[in-house]
Amino acid sequence: MTEDEIIDVIVIGAGPAGLFAAQVCGAKGLKTCLLEKNKSAGLKLLISGTGQCNVTHAGKISDFLTHYGDNSRFVRTALYNFSNENVISFFQERGLKLTEVNNGKIFPETLKSRDILNILLSECIKNRVSIKYETSISCITQSDNLFKVQTHTCLYITKNIIICTGGKSYPKTGSTGEGYRFASQLGHTITQIKPALTSIIIDNFPFQICAGISITDSVIQLYRDSKKIRQTQGDILFTHKGISGPGILDFSRFLDSDDTIRLSLIEMANSDEFEKHLLEQISINGKKSIKNCLSIYEIPERLLLAILELSQIDPLSKAADLEKTKRKALVKNITELEFKIDRLGSFKEAMSTNGGVALAEVNQKTMESKLVKGLFFAGEVLDIDGDTGGYNIQFAISSGVLAAQNV
Repeated sequence: MTEDEIIDVIVIGAGPAGLFAAQVCGAKGLKTCLLEKNKSAGLKLLISGTGQCNVTHAGKISDFLTHYGDNSRFVRTALYNFSNENVISFFQERGLKLTEVNNGKIFPETLKSRDILNILLSECIKNRVSIKYETSISCITQSDNLFKVQTHTCLYITKNIIICTGGKSYPKTGSTGEGYRFASQLGHTITQIKPALTSIIIDNFPFQICAGISITDSVIQLYRDSKKIRQTQGDILFTHKGISGPGILDFSRFLDSDDTIRLSLIEMANSDEFEKHLLEQISINGKKSIKNCLSIYEIPERLLLAILELSQIDPLSKAADLEKTKRKALVKNITELEFKIDRLGSFKEAMSTNGGVALAEVNQKTMESKLVKGLFFAGEVLDIDGDTGGYNIQFAISSGVLAAQNV
């Protein structure tokens, strides 16, 4: 392939979306060029799932649709077209068995992300995809139904482009948001960009002593300007700087600085129900210390002591002596522990990006731009972010395949 000839399709970005898109285009007999600015492919893929690559999730695709925030309608066609079962079959047919580990997460049986990447690269080679590494793009223009892609060394001319550059999370892997610039150059709107699948940071966090403590199925409420906006339920983890855990990570797409969250620490998230139960316990065990009286709720000791301190209650004081005002404070702090969010974890630690190419400008049935013929998008560059558990890689793969099928 010479650099002055017209190429059928250029795929930008050698992550899961780009690698799948490129090999599908190549398999169709299209002259395909994959441009990657790094020295090698799949850097973010290699570190996903702590290097083990949580490539997808078990279950029905109908269940997947609830794991992309408010964007279930947009992801539907791509996911049904190339589902989790298709992903599993794709790799197994090429000698790599995938297996379910830890609550539905699907990994390669070898637990090595490199094995996933090697198969994708092999498919690109088999399908005669030309991969150009260390190729940075300065600008993309379009005229006369052709795209001109200017790199630091040469000019490529192509009939079609699939932008698979990812978002801005983990910038050390090359995900620095360049796809947004390319999309903007071609007339697309970019929505607000912020970290997703990230923790929340609370300045002067009063629960640092509780770092490492997790709570299962906490009810998580979001308040903004004193108004309840959303509610979810999931596992949370106390850190030295704030709150994390799957429940917070998945919910972070909706959170902003200065928002307030309220967390339940027990199954009885209803404060009235809990207070009634607590009064019954006090009437039975009034001579016990309040700390011992609360042991029935199985709150980790370090966390319970921190809650009692926040409620200005001596843990060794008799339960029967608990004043009403302090009891009310205790009930609130156990059922609706409140924190003001100072900021979200940065892109350096976020696993995904919230925001991207506006979905209203992309055909969900083809992944083609509604504004520019021959321009396609796939993966995290779009305003799509999935929950933890393999949902983001699945959408990257599904959208990459769908885009390639429609070139």
